[in-house]
Amino acid sequence: MSAEVKVSGTAFQPGVPRPLFRPGGLFPQVNGDMYWDASADGEKFIFAVSPSANAPAPPTRYTVVLNWTSLLKK
Repeated sequence: MSAEVKVSGTAFQPGVPRPLFRPGGLFPQVNGDMYWDASADGEKFIFAVSPSANAPAPPTRYTVVLNWTSLLKK
């Protein structure tokens, strides 16, 4: 949601909240939790979405790298 904000001295006056955007294909809430997050800089959002009908199949194998921080020292 977004809202215009007016500040005059120490007075804070929020405007009417409006949807910032409406992403399609969102997974439903589970236990009241939405599957989304904002980047630390506040410039990007990431959402869990349902794949489209023509999307490639998800990977069937994943690689997990343990202790990856030790590789940064090399």
